[in-house]
Amino acid sequence: MIKTIDSFLNDSDLRFLKSYANDNIDFHTLKKLGNTFINFNCQSGNENDMKSVLGVIWVSILSKIKTSLRNIINSDLLLYSIKISVTTDSYDMHKHLDDYVHGRSLDKSYTCIIYLTDNWVESMGGLWNGGNELIVPHYNKLLVYSRDIAHSVTPSLTTWPDHRTILLTSWCSY
Repeated sequence: MIKTIDSFLNDSDLRFLKSYANDNIDFHTLKKLGNTFINFNCQSGNENDMKSVLGVIWVSILSKIKTSLRNIINSDLLLYSIKISVTTDSYDMHKHLDDYVHGRSLDKSYTCIIYLTDNWVESMGGLWNGGNELIVPHYNKLLVYSRDIAHSVTPSLTTWPDHRTILLTSWCSY
């Protein structure tokens, strides 16, 4: 299962996420490895537990993601992890499967990505490639996929003017 929703978040949520990412990026690691993560684990699956750790805006964003995912798969969900990933044009992501979530089978586990980089065009490369689908990482697009889909990111075709930032959340149905 692969679904996308364009224009997913409102402007204030997007500004918050981009600012949070830029304020917390480990630029030394990004320059050295071409990729860095900001990780938040929420093993309990309870978004309300995250409110005290991350704040109300995060809970609002997670609620929007959860509602959209629930409408797509028609099942209740547990949140497993939140990551902000920042990559440069030198980073290659080869074909892989995402990990299991809470011991659920991969077909009951889901990843949601929100693309946070302005002005992305297909000619730059860096497209999500899952099965027979190529997804252009347009700004504010939500990508939802089942974790049983092998996927990769296409190589950079040009020097990117800036790093690429995405919000990844992992969920499982129960």
